[in-house]
Amino acid sequence: MAVNIYRSQITKQPAKENIQLISAMLNEMTHVQDFQMKLYEFGFRPSILRYFFALCGQAMGCSSRILGMKRVLKTDIWVEKEAIKHYNKLIGTIDWDPDTRKVLEKNRADEQEHVKRWEKLLSV
Repeated sequence: MAVNIYRSQITKQPAKENIQLISAMLNEMTHVQDFQMKLYEFGFRPSILRYFFALCGQAMGCSSRILGMKRVLKTDIWVEKEAIKHYNKLIGTIDWDPDTRKVLEKNRADEQEHVKRWEKLLSV
């Protein structure tokens, strides 16, 4: 969902925020790849609901972009903080193999960095 939120928030204007949004979107794409790899590795397939979540991400991204950069940043902070909560629960609930745990912890650290980035831009 985050990939679609960021993709929908990027404008054609040459703004520093766009560079940050593009960077975050590309980082989130690596998270999608990480999860797909693990899903297939464990014998699962992506849910059909992923298309619904993609549409929700586009709606959140477009609506926040319409309301301005301050709303974009607040939306992104909220989304990333929710992702961190989910990672914390996922990491704390299951005894993962070392490789999977490393992937989850890396992705959670990325989300924490995104929050710092958006909070810094919001305070400027």
